[in-house]
Amino acid sequence: MAPLRYSVIGISAGLLLLAAGGTAAAITPQELSAAKSVAAAAEKSDLADYFARLDRQRGMAVEGPAEAPKLVGEPHEVMTLNPQFVAGVPGAAPAVFAHLSIQADSANGQHASVWLGRAGDGWTVQHITGDLTDLTVTAAGGAVFDEPQIGAWYRLSGNRVLPLNDAARIVAGPYFTVQAYQERVHRLYADGAQGGSDAGVRAQEDESDSRMALLIALPAIVGGFVAYRFRRRIW
Repeated sequence: MAPLRYSVIGISAGLLLLAAGGTAAAITPQELSAAKSVAAAAEKSDLADYFARLDRQRGMAVEGPAEAPKLVGEPHEVMTLNPQFVAGVPGAAPAVFAHLSIQADSANGQHASVWLGRAGDGWTVQHITGDLTDLTVTAAGGAVFDEPQIGAWYRLSGNRVLPLNDAARIVAGPYFTVQAYQERVHRLYADGAQGGSDAGVRAQEDESDSRMALLIALPAIVGGFVAYRFRRRIW
């Protein structure tokens, strides 16, 4: 099966609106149902092939249909760090919608998270991964989001940004205030794009962020353009 490649700027309408200075619309129950239907349509193709490939890597001689993948539960809304919050735009929320995720299980005991992104008026399967972190951290609900540059997950609680995993606890300790968190991400991610003078600090902190999975190009001027681009394979 050919690898799925995608660009977030091409399929996430919420982020396109964000780049232009707008806000992403809330996900309606009808949209959640439509997204689940798209994931269900992938059960006999993408999901079956994905699970079969994992089992062959474990030495099992199986073909896709034998995996009998099934979706589990409902789609979860996954949030991510808001580029406008990073840039210091007044009133910008710390997080914005990134994608939906839903769990899928195989007959042989494998598990996967299926990512669904907006595609025009509908949804498309963006990515399938064996990492279920986005499902586990969002299972309890609430304002949960990731800082993808370091793989950190947080929960917003009033004026606090609470760490949910080790990557977040390393940098946050018990918590950040929202203001302290904004100052941190602005220093780390906005100054680099804007050619700021704090190069020494950035060089030290960028070393701890070496596991970057998503590059954010932030505004060079207030109200400027934000672009996201992210290429992933299904493995």
